Amino acid sequence: MSTTGYAYALSFFAKIQLRSILELCHEKISIYYDQRKTLSLPIQPQERSR
Repeated sequence: MSTTGYAYALSFFAKIQLRSILELCHEKISIYYDQRKTLSLPIQPQERSR
């Protein structure tokens, strides 16, 4: 395998890893903020927001 092909494969793998890590972090952060919102705000019925 040539060095350019190896670098391309490595960058492709790194992009996949980075994307999965970012998705995981975003999921954790959104769950955390949802918990903060439900704790800080008074409870409202869901039908009003729809």
